Order: sequence, then structure tokens, then C-alpha cells
Amino acid sequence: MPRLRTLRKNWKLARIAVFSLAIALAIGIAGIGISNYILLRPPAAADPGRLVTIYNRSPESVAERSSYPAYKFLRDQTWTFSDIAAFSTYLSKEWMEDRGEVLVELVTDNYFSAMGMRPLLGRLFARGDDDKKLNAAVLTYACWQRGGADPNIVGTTLRLNNGLTIIGVAPKEFTGIFLGLSADLIVLPSSASMD
Repeated sequence: MPRLRTLRKNWKLARIAVFSLAIALAIGIAGIGISNYILLRPPAAADPGRLVTIYNRSPESVAERSSYPAYKFLRDQTWTFSDIAAFSTYLSKEWMEDRGEVLVELVTDNYFSAMGMRPLLGRLFARGDDDKKLNAAVLTYACWQRGGADPNIVGTTLRLNNGLTIIGVAPKEFTGIFLGLSADLIVLPSSASMD
């Protein structure tokens, strides 16, 4: 009972302590929820448990980029995996109607088939598209929504890299490989000379 009397005497201090504890718990729970969403959620793929990441490692860097010819060699010479796709992400400062910066993901033509994705609109890249030097782009669902969700967007041209034709819109559940970092625009290596 003496402790209760002390709390009644110092009720302002007790309220501050309880309020501080409540805020600390709320921040901790929010942090766990965010880290669970970003770090532990599997990528949107038909069978995410079968996806693996292959990367180069050196003493200078944990993950170095591979060249496109190195990727093609690995893809053509492997018997261990059912398919190998590659991607890279960068920021472009130019987009249609000057809407601002766009996060571009450069992918190989078999990227969507390796992920088991189907388009929301139009089509996605398919094996052989890069050999055709297809100057095309796929919009992510979020980018398509920000642009007004025009159902007739397939076939229009983006003002990026001397014009990229939109061939499709990725499905809503597609967020890319890196969780928490979703591209706006997906292009092929043949369209890689972005300004």
C-alpha cells in the first residue's frame, strides 16, 4: 500500500511514465509490423519458395552487377535451374508529361515468365523480345493507377529514351524482387540507354 500512496502523491509522474511506456510499445509494435512487411514477406511470384538469388561477390562489394553477356552465358549453360532471369533498378529523371522521376527496373525478357506472372492489361515480356530489340515498357500497377488507370494505355508511347511503347500493365500483386522498392516502369536491356 505505501507504493500506491506514493503514486497518488506523484500522479503527474505516474501519468508521464504510463504515457511514455504506451508510446514505446506502440513504436515497437509498428516497427515489427513494418519490418515483417518489408523483410519477411515473399515476393509476388507463382511459387516464391523456388526463387533463388544469384550474385557476384568480391572483397570490395557484397553484391556486384553482372554483365548481360555473363547472364546469357549462365542462362544458356545451366541445367540446375528451370529458368534464370536478371534485373537491375535505377532512377530516371524523365517521364511522360513531365510527371517527375520514375524508378525503372531493367529486366531480361524471361523475367515475368520466371516469376509466373500474368498481365493485368496487354502482355508482359516474353523470351525472344530482347533479341527483337523491342523498344517497349511494362507499367507496374501502382504507376498505372497514378497515371489515371487508363484501360486503353496499351500501345501508347512514353517520352522516355526516344519513346517506349507500353505493351502491358503488371498485375496488382507484382512488386518486384526487392520488397519495399517497387519500380514504376519495367524495360528490356535493348531499351537500356535511358537518359
